[in-house]
Amino acid sequence: MQNQSVSTNFLSSLKLQGRVLWALSLREIHGLHGQSRLGYLWQLIKIAFGIGVFWGIRAAMGLQYQNGLPIPIFLLMGFSPWYMFSDTISRSMEAVRTNRSLLTYAYIRPLDLFLSATIVTFVTEFIVMGAFLILTHYLGFSIAILDPMSFFLTFILILFFSLGLGLTLASLSLYIPVIEKLVPMVMRVLFLISGVFFSPKAVPGVGNVLLWNPMATFIEILRGSFLHYSPNPSLNFKTHALISIGILFLGLLLERYTRKKAYLAL
Repeated sequence: MQNQSVSTNFLSSLKLQGRVLWALSLREIHGLHGQSRLGYLWQLIKIAFGIGVFWGIRAAMGLQYQNGLPIPIFLLMGFSPWYMFSDTISRSMEAVRTNRSLLTYAYIRPLDLFLSATIVTFVTEFIVMGAFLILTHYLGFSIAILDPMSFFLTFILILFFSLGLGLTLASLSLYIPVIEKLVPMVMRVLFLISGVFFSPKAVPGVGNVLLWNPMATFIEILRGSFLHYSPNPSLNFKTHALISIGILFLGLLLERYTRKKAYLAL
């Protein structure tokens, strides 16, 4: 009877948590797109613009492939994971500050705000990425994922890394407010060195150093999941997987440690 009671309580808590995250996710979606005329089209436009600019530059140079991968797919596998990462970081930094009033409800914790922002970001970017993959297929480009397991596992690691780093930075910013101003500047630099629009393999002597950046490695692995792409041989998947999991645990610990600080600011 006692075990049955524990199981019932656990399932009830799980259902309650699911309803909380669902409600917060709907609120996040409305806050991001509901008041904009462009709405969800903005996500498509944002990635399309980045791909279009760099595709145009390469087309002007007479390039159709990058390391064996068609240019639009090469760029899509750079911009999609990058926006998953960068949008998660920026929304994590704003999650508590912009939704502070919600913390007065007994069932809502700061972690719920981070999780809902991350869920909305990744689901949105996956839908956009899927739409672009379908579009590139109809434009006549060959899409063949050689290693689906590596492809989806890498996205899971990007989720862990993004959420963990977002939690870490947001928690530290409660004590060091200047972090909120520094993060956007650092993100601009990371964009330039994460291989979003180029392959580290194309930068002799520096490429291996760039792969110390987990996002550069993850982007290269995603491209390497496609047929015909020749990735950098210096990729170290296991090390960056451990880094992502470690960052996630660090972020969760810091969020738990600083939770009281978030409530005190109400």
